[in-house]
Amino acid sequence: MKLDLRWFVMEALEAYIQEYELKSALDFYEQQLINKKGKILEIGQSHLFLLPELLNQGHQVEGLVDSKQGEEACEQKCEELNQTATIYQLSLNEFKKPTRYDAIIIPFGSVLTVEERLKSIKLLKNVYDHLKSKGTIIVDLFIQDEFLVQQKHSMVQEFMSDLYVCEKQLIKLDMLEQSTTYLLSVERIKEGKMIEKEQKLQPFIWYGIKEFKLILERIGFTNVNIYNNYSTTESTKSSDKKVFTFTGEK
Repeated sequence: MKLDLRWFVMEALEAYIQEYELKSALDFYEQQLINKKGKILEIGQSHLFLLPELLNQGHQVEGLVDSKQGEEACEQKCEELNQTATIYQLSLNEFKKPTRYDAIIIPFGSVLTVEERLKSIKLLKNVYDHLKSKGTIIVDLFIQDEFLVQQKHSMVQEFMSDLYVCEKQLIKLDMLEQSTTYLLSVERIKEGKMIEKEQKLQPFIWYGIKEFKLILERIGFTNVNIYNNYSTTESTKSSDKKVFTFTGEK
């Protein structure tokens, strides 16, 4: 995986992410869900990247997303795969459904896009309530490793002869609340001309590895395991790791 998970909130990068960034995550999630025969729920902020492919692999998957655009994009991808999806457009931390799931997944750092820590923890408690007994949570985090306000990072990616010029800038940092705000910008350039531009002021929160494990356990999850970069080997070492994935059982 090349991209920082913060970029997964950008609509302009959706096609690039689907083409180049999902394989390792999809392989990991399929392995984790291999014995799940009942319903699975994917929760996403703006996007539901895994749902179409998991449906295509034969899983019973529903989706929960907080935007109409995300709902429509997922439905379109499912149609391309000749699949029909059940998708709910609801607030991530306040959803209530009668269904109880065998597994609920929150990939690609979506749990960190909930603006307040208490609301993020409420989402995790809500997930617990919507799982069957012995049901599984799988959730991805990234580690906050940038602490210089106004610091900029740029990158250029090529996809189908188009260039994507991406820039992120840390605008606000609150060490006590463990929250940040980033200005994210993507310019899509074709044959020397900019044909698309997206800018977003995006808040994130962050957790420490041990802190998040403790939160899951206090909610009631057991057998909490930690993996990095979608490896199936457990690890908590943070050096050169972009993604930490937590699994737990109700």
